Order: sequence, then structure tokens, then C-alpha cells
Amino acid sequence: MAQKFVPYTFRVSEVIEPTRVNENARTLANEFNGNLDRENLREEAIASSMIVDQSCNLVGHRKNVSRTTEQIFGGASPTGSVRQMAFRTFMSEDFQLKHDAMLICSYSFRFTWVDAADASGDYEGTTAGNDGEVDLTTNTDRHSVIFTLRVNGIEVDRSANHTFFRKDDSIFLSGAQPVSAGTVNIDCQVKIVDHTTDHEFYIAQTDDVLNFKFKKR
Repeated sequence: MAQKFVPYTFRVSEVIEPTRVNENARTLANEFNGNLDRENLREEAIASSMIVDQSCNLVGHRKNVSRTTEQIFGGASPTGSVRQMAFRTFMSEDFQLKHDAMLICSYSFRFTWVDAADASGDYEGTTAGNDGEVDLTTNTDRHSVIFTLRVNGIEVDRSANHTFFRKDDSIFLSGAQPVSAGTVNIDCQVKIVDHTTDHEFYIAQTDDVLNFKFKKR
């Protein structure tokens, strides 16, 4: 390839015209793309049928990818001995990319508060001081949950604190992040803050969907 020089150079404190910047960029762009344009490439020379499906973009969704209660908390009915007030992996999915891309993703699901001390799994807290666990009149005991959506360990979205006052709740997290070719990980983290003495509250989730779009850069 022959040497190529941009038509305009700029000096410090010089007022730069945008059109000249664009012309410099077009000079190099034409060199990189082999000067292929409408003038030297016949109409419909490259048809969509010739391009491998999703060779430039990866778009899709995955359902029911959240982890089970045992995987998240360490037991079907977790107690304070196995669940601490720290972030745990709620969902984790890996993707293999051939190109650098911009990732746009969202993760939605429903969850339900569960009381491990109740064999029926019924939710406590409908009356003041129920079983000595929750006092709704004075609000002395609080249980809340927070979720974060991450791409390669970088947080792209975080939910508000969702308290136990709503038995059933829904979450929608979304974000965008540039990613490099190779393995890309999307994961959701969960942290429960349970101020009861025996830590018997946890969550069960349903109807989770991970939507993703990798757009080649």
C-alpha cells in the first residue's frame, strides 16, 4: 500500500473547520476499505444472501437463566449460617465474540419473598409483630433486596432497594458497554439485607429473560 497523507494539518490555537476534519477521515477511510464505493462496485454486487447470518451482529434472548435458590444461597431454605449480607450471583451467561462490539442488554424477572421458617413458604409480615419477626407498626425490622447488572464485572445498572412489604415484585435492569472480542460475561448480582436475628427471609424468582444485542464496532 502506498503512503497516504491527509490534505489538511492543524496547528495549536488554530480554528478547525469540521469539513476539513471529515475530509481527512474520508481520505484514510477510503484507503482502508480499498476505495470500494458506488463508483467502482456495480449495483447489488454484494447481496444480503452472501453475508453470513449475524456475522456483524449478535441479537437474541435467553429465558429462565437465573440460578436456583440452592445455587444462589447454598440451600433450598437458607438460614443465617449460609447467607450473608453480601452480593451473590443471581444469573451468569457467557458469550463468545469474534469481533469487538457494543453490547446493549436488559434483564427482567419476577421474584417472591419467602420465609424459610414457615413450612408452607407463606410470607410473614401481614400483621404487626407476626411471630415476633416483623413489626409493621413501628417498622423496627426491615428486609430489602438489591440487584445489579454487570458486563465483564463492570456494573451497568443497579436496582433500587426493594423491601419485603411487597411479597411479589418485578425487576428490569438494562445497560450498554463496549466489549472486546473473546469471552463476554453478563451477570446479575443480588444482595439481601435481613435484619432479623435468625435471617430466615430469602427470595424465589420466575419468568426471567435476558435480552442482548452485540453490535460490531
